[in-house]
Amino acid sequence: MAYFSDSVFGNILPEQRSMQSNSSFLNGVIISWSTNIQSFIAADSTDAELKALFCTAKKIISFTHFLTSSSIFFPDK
Repeated sequence: MAYFSDSVFGNILPEQRSMQSNSSFLNGVIISWSTNIQSFIAADSTDAELKALFCTAKKIISFTHFLTSSSIFFPDK
């Protein structure tokens, strides 16, 4: 499994909010992605990136739990 996250700092006007996105891949095939405007105003680009990373980490935990509880988890070889 592979996960990616990214953010764009403060480009959503008029509130100067940042946009974040993340994507999930299973065996090289994209299985989920999302893009949204962050709910807070980031102080700098590092703050925006860390928030995006945190949201991606929450999705990793939830999705891994779902796969293992469903008995369809395919670990990397």
